[in-house]
Amino acid sequence: MDLNQNMVETEVDALLRRLKRQGPTDIKTLAKQIKTSPSVIEKWANFLMEEGVITIEYRFTTPYLYLTEDKDKVSFFKEKEYSQEEQDKKVREYDWKTYIVQLLEDKKSFFYKEAERRNLTQVDKLWEEYKGKVLDEL
Repeated sequence: MDLNQNMVETEVDALLRRLKRQGPTDIKTLAKQIKTSPSVIEKWANFLMEEGVITIEYRFTTPYLYLTEDKDKVSFFKEKEYSQEEQDKKVREYDWKTYIVQLLEDKKSFFYKEAERRNLTQVDKLWEEYKGKVLDEL
C-alpha cells in the first residue's frame, strides 16, 4: 500500500510545494493559484516566516515569498543588498499593513450591521470606499 496515496494535503502544503517548484512568488499570484485570498496567504506567510520556513522579501512594494532553505540559490533579490536596518524596516511596514487589513476585515461585519440599521444603500460600495481611504493613508 502506498502511504502517499492516502495523505491529505493542506492549502499550506500546496503553498510550500508551489514555492519549492516556482521559487520566489508574489502573494497575489500565490492566492490565485491556491484559490484563496491574499490576506490568508499573508497570515500563513507571517506564521511560516516566524518559524523560519519561508522568507519574505520585497521588490519595490510587492512582497515575494520563497523557501528559506533556498535563500542561497535565489538570485532574484541579489541585485541590491539591504542592510539589516532596511530589512527590518520593510518587515515592520509589511506587518503594519497586514495588521491594518486584518483589523478592517474584523470590523467589516460591524460596518454592514450599522449600515443596515441606518437603512443605507449600496453598502458594498460604501465599504470599499471606506477601506480604500484607510489603506490610502498607509
